[in-house]
Amino acid sequence: MFILNITFKIAWPIYATWLEWLKSNWLQKLQGQETMSVQIVRLLDIDDTEGPTLALQLSAETLTGLEELEQRWLQDGQPLLHTVWGTECVHFATKMEVVQ
Repeated sequence: MFILNITFKIAWPIYATWLEWLKSNWLQKLQGQETMSVQIVRLLDIDDTEGPTLALQLSAETLTGLEELEQRWLQDGQPLLHTVWGTECVHFATKMEVVQ
């Protein structure tokens, strides 16, 4: 199992709208991908003064599936995020492998 973890720092004024956008817009674009599961989690023990920190975790069964998710994010998701939200939402992505 492989995970593409995208961590976001979202400004408070846009948080609720951004979260709804993520669920209804970006996640809808991923339908049909080799995504086994999707989780949105909030990081705890992080200073939320300027806004919350969330992570979107997209799981794939194979490394090829993970790479496809990453390419989809880089080609479609990242530019769309910058276009819609600008500097009100910063992010970074990491690829992970589940270790049993």
